[in-house]
Amino acid sequence: MYHELIYHLDLCILAYHQYTQSLIWPFDPYYERLSMKGSSRRDNFMTQVRTLFLGNNAYHGPGNTHGWAVNNTLDPIIGRYDRLHPWRIAFCSPEPGSWLCYKLPTYITDRIASVAMCSYQAGAGNPNNATAAAVIQPAVARPVGIAGGGVDRLYAFEGGTGTLNGSPNVWSLMGCVLERHHGATYDVHITFRGSRSGSGARALTHGLVGKGNPDWVTDMDFNTMVQDNCFSVHGSVCRGFSRSVKTCIPSILTILQHIHGQNGAPPSNIYVTGHSLGGALATQFATAMVLGTTHGPDGVNLPGNLPTWPWRNLKLITFSAPVAGGKSFHRQFNSKIFCRRVVLSQDPITQDKRGHHVGSEVYITGENTFNPVPLAYHEPMNVRERLHRKATQWGDALHNVPGPNKNHVDFPWKVYDSFRAMYQAEPSIQGAGVLNGMLTGLDGDVLRYLGAIATVLGDSGAYKTFIRDSKVATRSASILTASNRMGSTAAVALAAAPNTLAANVQLVRAQFGEVGKHLSFALMLAELARNPALDFNTFILNAALNECIQ
Repeated sequence: MYHELIYHLDLCILAYHQYTQSLIWPFDPYYERLSMKGSSRRDNFMTQVRTLFLGNNAYHGPGNTHGWAVNNTLDPIIGRYDRLHPWRIAFCSPEPGSWLCYKLPTYITDRIASVAMCSYQAGAGNPNNATAAAVIQPAVARPVGIAGGGVDRLYAFEGGTGTLNGSPNVWSLMGCVLERHHGATYDVHITFRGSRSGSGARALTHGLVGKGNPDWVTDMDFNTMVQDNCFSVHGSVCRGFSRSVKTCIPSILTILQHIHGQNGAPPSNIYVTGHSLGGALATQFATAMVLGTTHGPDGVNLPGNLPTWPWRNLKLITFSAPVAGGKSFHRQFNSKIFCRRVVLSQDPITQDKRGHHVGSEVYITGENTFNPVPLAYHEPMNVRERLHRKATQWGDALHNVPGPNKNHVDFPWKVYDSFRAMYQAEPSIQGAGVLNGMLTGLDGDVLRYLGAIATVLGDSGAYKTFIRDSKVATRSASILTASNRMGSTAAVALAAAPNTLAANVQLVRAQFGEVGKHLSFALMLAELARNPALDFNTFILNAALNECIQ
């Protein structure tokens, strides 16, 4: 690997990347486009989403997709696990005016031969109480024509967040396991993703009372300490993190058993890492595997050949992690587990006013101020940029380290103010048919989104000023008409397709004003998913479409 700390931070970005690819509505994954002060339309939309995906186990999120209990106080963030593609960039718009773009280092992706997802199956018990079996889905091989030819294997695992004192979770892709080969030997890198949400202010205030974004509900349950021998017989751990880790352990162990079977021997090294929430989960997972009485090296529930793995030599590297346990837990952990904890100065998440941090601190000074946004000190892109700068000052070897700063073309975490800006700055998505391949299946998911919208936006109370005067039936009909037309655009000649789409856009815009821009852009992305011959630049040349590009 290149620089050990930067490499593992890039693996954290890989976990975010894979999670982002699983989101079915990248243009509005957390429903922020529907949020309006004084309106209930975002809540009403989420109610429709829970109903829309009831029993549809091709999708994941609220438990009722798989016949499990559902918690209606949690945001139903919806994902699919059959769209993972580590060799392409990933993008989403968590909030209006912001597009995140993850572009993984080719040093990592060129070595990956396949990717597979491990998830819980409908009708196979209940993962909320650890009675469900996790199953690895068929691997997706490296596509022909993509550079590189590695032998590494990537696996993603499912887990839950949002439980509060035993309430049901929301299920999602929680991290990755990389099987990294070195000739006749191999290492295993287990990575947990951090929290993802739209409005941080809403996620925080709602999370404090146990509702809203499920990741933040888990984050905000850090203050309750519990003693649990699954992690250690000494001291207490933060309840929210421990509940989430327990939902991940069965799927991770399924992957590790599979890896052992593939190689016929244990790995040389085990690394565990994570950023933010992921850092806390990584800490507690490492604790469970080394100090716990359930899954530890001598634990009664460590399956197959996994007791032969070098768990006691496990290496933990965390980034921007909150505290994960109390004082006695901290002492026992530091006496048994190697850990380096990377923190950026002034990061409010890493403060230790409650609980005790573990491991050796790698302290990075934030030379440039991000005020007035203290959470900027927590963001991976800022941690990475300053970590690279510090490593240079330390005299560390940095050959093969990609993207030293945010302005570099190979920096793995980029933020753009619009899809247009992202498209124009990223040559890798500009080729013929590339966006079509990246958006596979999005057209059907846009239809589902519009179906829920048609019901919710029919409520005149969801709008202000002139839009309230529009008839409810007319507003709903405009969306349904646009949805029906989507089914005919594949038969329209390529040159006429933008004009047909523009007619849909104008119909929706006439009824919904600024909200109509968002819905119209969703229609454009759906059209790109349907028509491999279409080019995004074609939309820019059409005045009606160009106005709605967000």
